[in-house]
Amino acid sequence: MSFGPCMCGDTQCPSCGAAQRTLNRTITCDCGEKLELYDPMTNECECGRFYNGFGQRLSHPRNWGEETGESFDDHGNYVVGSGEEL
Repeated sequence: MSFGPCMCGDTQCPSCGAAQRTLNRTITCDCGEKLELYDPMTNECECGRFYNGFGQRLSHPRNWGEETGESFDDHGNYVVGSGEEL
């Protein structure tokens, strides 16, 4: 989570020059481990559970995109397909 006039996430914004301070939220996973939420979209605990940047539990990426035809690997990365899904 970034605070300041620019939301780009850099400590010194190259676009506007705004000084930033970045604070990553830390949560306790359902397994009991501490997890620092670096990514606003997908954060994976060592146990394999996924959370968004707000600490909300997410379904495993293998379940993502069923309605849209998109594919994601087991770490939440988009898998580029044949292009037919677009």
